[in-house]
Amino acid sequence: MAQELEEVVEIRKKILSEFGDLKFIEEGHKYFLNGEQLPSVSEITHRFSHEFNTDEQAERYAMKHGETAEYWKDRWRWNSLLATTKGTLVHEYGESLGWLRNGHPEKITPSNTCKYIKDKNWLIPTRKKEEAILKFYDELNENLHFVLAETKVYTGKNKLLTNLHQNYCGTFDILFYYKDPKNDSNSGLVIFDYKGLPLDTPIPTSKGWKNMGDLTEDDILYDKDGNETKIQHISEIHHNKCYVMSFDNGDKIKCDFEHRWEVDIRDKEGDVTETRVMTTEEIREYLKNEITNDSILTISQSKPLKFSNKKLPFSPYIYGTMLFTKEYHVIKANQDDYLLSSYDDRMSVLKGICDTFGEYDERSKTCTIKTLRKDIVDYVYKLSSTCGIKPIIGNDEISFKMDNQDEYRIIINIEDTDTVPTRCIEVDSPSHTFLCGYNCLVTHNTNKELRKDYSRNTNKMLLPPFDDLYDESLGLYTLQLSCYQIPLEDIGLKVIGRRIVHLHDDGEYELVKIPDVTEKLRNTL
Repeated sequence: MAQELEEVVEIRKKILSEFGDLKFIEEGHKYFLNGEQLPSVSEITHRFSHEFNTDEQAERYAMKHGETAEYWKDRWRWNSLLATTKGTLVHEYGESLGWLRNGHPEKITPSNTCKYIKDKNWLIPTRKKEEAILKFYDELNENLHFVLAETKVYTGKNKLLTNLHQNYCGTFDILFYYKDPKNDSNSGLVIFDYKGLPLDTPIPTSKGWKNMGDLTEDDILYDKDGNETKIQHISEIHHNKCYVMSFDNGDKIKCDFEHRWEVDIRDKEGDVTETRVMTTEEIREYLKNEITNDSILTISQSKPLKFSNKKLPFSPYIYGTMLFTKEYHVIKANQDDYLLSSYDDRMSVLKGICDTFGEYDERSKTCTIKTLRKDIVDYVYKLSSTCGIKPIIGNDEISFKMDNQDEYRIIINIEDTDTVPTRCIEVDSPSHTFLCGYNCLVTHNTNKELRKDYSRNTNKMLLPPFDDLYDESLGLYTLQLSCYQIPLEDIGLKVIGRRIVHLHDDGEYELVKIPDVTEKLRNTL
């Protein structure tokens, strides 16, 4: 184990010394400073969020799903308690792993001592989100150095810098120190926060993929024929029951029970007997019905997306042959330029990748790439989908038909999942369809009762002065991490970044860069 940086040791001592007088009482989740109770960061951030009317939502759920309003309120309380308990255990694993990787096994939390393999210096993950944290640490930038985890801080240490009307406190998940190897003036602290709620579905636009929650009426989308389509209306945020829909090629997508799909009902031979627009809930019930077991439910495979031609610095085919090789560094090109270029260009890149990394079966016209490299799989997955091709995902391979033979995707299962914020949109396409996900799934316009008076207020932005952020998880996380930053700056520490470590249920993670809104918070609070 390498010796800790002197700067890290000093920063740790300073934080623990400056904020050591803050008292936390687990029951009721209360913070006290010199006998005075302080509001938490969560309380502060939710001041800028619209109030969630539990009674109203419970009545709505009861009308749509049966049972009583009290039943749903009890269930939500139970789910909240369960999620909090699981989240605490995941956080404690992350805290313990941070200390262990820095040579402090004595700081492993009691809930993780049984997972510690002393002779191997291992901390065994027992949950998928713990696996995601382990992977995060394994792939951590070598210039990021662990400082502290699960540490309580509060404002008011420097009234000249920040003189708030009311001080607050909170507990950040994890803090790293970035040591710039070339220029020490660029070094500083980076705040990380673990989150387990899925972020919004990526939607292909004319400028690349964009999260559903970030779409505006200025964005250009694509319909099932690959044509450009404009957004006419965007719904408010919903908190409906959600499902995961699975397809025959290994694709999965999360959607709420009301989301609408254009579905072809096919017989055993694959011939279409009927076409319907069905909600996720209706599809689920249809699949459960024993009488319809002989039927196949499918959605159309999208046609190639009609991106505009781009002036590319390198031959698309040659680019594909070199994309994932050691020689790639000589190519001065952006991957997105090729991913968002014309159909012919994208197919040339795909053929180059296939000829270099894949095995081509002439009879089936299928290319198979066997690899454990996630970057290759992800890029081929997105690239082939934009070309109207249905990729088949295996454990250690991805395959696709170069001649676009697949005309549809079979819906094979719909499973319950956690409720997350969702949003619907309406487009002006004649087919009333738009594409969603990196796999370019064909989906249908929102329900007819979509609000026609779209504005920021009906779209549920946060309350002023943060009404440039959506009133959903990511907007609140933005406020939250900047709230943690202020107390650290109050004691003279430099914060250079904020990141969400989004933990997935499959053991993967993604890093989400969070903007700095500290100045606005100081002026508001």
